[in-house]
Parts: sequence; structure tokens; C-alpha cells
Amino acid sequence: MTRAAKWTIGVLSGLIIAAPLSLWLWMWGDSHWGHVKQRHEAAEVIARFHKHFNSGDLDGIVSDTSSRPEQTREIWQPALTDLKSRCGNFRAVVKSGIDIYIEPSSVQAHYVSSFEKGQVKEDFVMNYSDGSLKITWYEPAVQIARNPGGNKCGVE
Repeated sequence: MTRAAKWTIGVLSGLIIAAPLSLWLWMWGDSHWGHVKQRHEAAEVIARFHKHFNSGDLDGIVSDTSSRPEQTREIWQPALTDLKSRCGNFRAVVKSGIDIYIEPSSVQAHYVSSFEKGQVKEDFVMNYSDGSLKITWYEPAVQIARNPGGNKCGVE
């Protein structure tokens, strides 16, 4: 076998390996950075939610939901008022996890948050509506811990 034939076989073998690998890396990178952007956007939406919650700004919360404003106010106002009376104001995120789902398309966030009267597990589901990420479902879940004063925060 001539030297040129060996080089040709070597180059073609390299291309056969490199082309699929390059395609896979390109697709993974595109998907990965898209998910990073979605996680960042979800964290921003949740931060705004907590800011509006602390200030009692229901209109601000409603603006970040994908429901109809009238229905959202009716459903969310009593629930958020109850949460605020039991737990006080939001203080900080203790632990967070944000998952991106392709089918059905959604972003789900699972937070453990510190409030004035204890810690609460919060679950958020978000979807894209009108080009931006909106909260479609929120549930302050089970109680994680109580403060030493014994104030009940969350649902047991």
C-alpha cells in the first residue's frame, strides 16, 4: 500500500469518527446552554414572585402567571394570605432544584425556602406564554422545620 493510500484511509477514518462526534457535541451544547438559560429565567421569575409576595403585591404576582388575571386573583389571594399569616415574609432560598422538561414542555422548580416563621417546601410549574416564562402552578408544600417559638409554618 502506498503512502498516499495510507494517508487517505487515515483521513477518511478520522472524518468517520469526528463528524458524528462533532454533531453530537454541537447538539448537546445547544441543548445544554438552552437549559441553562431556562433555569436562569425560572430563578428570576421565582425571585420576582417572592419579592411581590413580601410586598403584598398580588398584581405583580398575577403578571407572572399565565392564567386569566381575574381567576388568578380569586384562587391565589386567599392561599397567599393564609401562607403569609402562617409563615410571615419570605427570607431566603435554602435549597433549590430546577428541572427542564421537553415533553410536555415545562419548567419545574422545587425550593426549600426560609420564611420568618420556618422553612417551607415550594413547588412551581412554569410554561412559556407570550414569549416569556410564566408560573402556571404554585404549591407551598409540607413543612420542613419550625422556628424555636413553635409557630406552625407549612402544612403537616
